[in-house]
Amino acid sequence: SLDTAACAHYARNELATALRSGPYQVNCLLAGYDEGIGPELYFMDYLATSHKVNTGGHGYGGMFCLSLFDKHWVPNMSRGQAMDLIDLCVG
Repeated sequence: SLDTAACAHYARNELATALRSGPYQVNCLLAGYDEGIGPELYFMDYLATSHKVNTGGHGYGGMFCLSLFDKHWVPNMSRGQAMDLIDLCVG
């Protein structure tokens, strides 16, 4: 079984291979949880660039939410704090 980082590297490699064989545009977020490491989130863009990130979003809603995440996200947020932040994005 692959850990989250290995899955992200595999997906990035597949996107890079597809990019070379024809026009292929996709942005994706890949998230997972590994024992001993904790939660991880990876962002991959249409050029098959992969980055480990703390927050993520796509499209027009993503532009709005990312600004809120930049301002309000803090490491080790409680579930209540995270839900309040999501309420800001959705509400």
